[in-house]
Amino acid sequence: MPRKSVQQERKTQILEALGNCLVYKSFPETSIKEIAKEAGVNHGVLHYYFKSKEDILMNFIDHILETYKLKAAEWISSKDLASLPKDDLVREIFRYKYHTFTSDKQLSILFNEAMSIAHRNGEVKEKLRHVFSQWVSVVADILISTGMEKKISLDISREIICIFEGIKIYSDVLNYSEKQIRELLAGFEEQILQRIATLQSN
Repeated sequence: MPRKSVQQERKTQILEALGNCLVYKSFPETSIKEIAKEAGVNHGVLHYYFKSKEDILMNFIDHILETYKLKAAEWISSKDLASLPKDDLVREIFRYKYHTFTSDKQLSILFNEAMSIAHRNGEVKEKLRHVFSQWVSVVADILISTGMEKKISLDISREIICIFEGIKIYSDVLNYSEKQIRELLAGFEEQILQRIATLQSN
């Protein structure tokens, strides 16, 4: 992997500083100066790399997407997913999604905040639409690699992403325990497996 330039490292430092700030404060309440302080730079430096606080947010969402796409690529390359029976593959996807996304409380806070902003900001809404579209594609590609029809793969992938996003929001609001979340996911996992069987038999 090529070494990042000093400029790339500084930009990443600023983006991650925004992420750290959003764990404790909403985006509207977070100031440029606070992001700069968290990043350990003068707030004038932020304006060298980014046009505005909103520009930092947009780049931050891209940064999160690329980080987790890289993690997904590493996970896919570490396993022979295409050789798994479809039931086992779906269970593997559920396990991976749970451990990488749903159980990550910081990521949950960050995306809840981004979704809140998206209600008032069309640009952020479009950016999140792109993020979820990318995640749907990643899961669909895994399913397609097993020989599953493309349309079925996309349908199932969308359902899996929606399930995990819904459970993440639901469990945050109701403060569900890990055991309760796992029980919910186990039920949805079985429903997805039944849905695949139904779609493939039609």
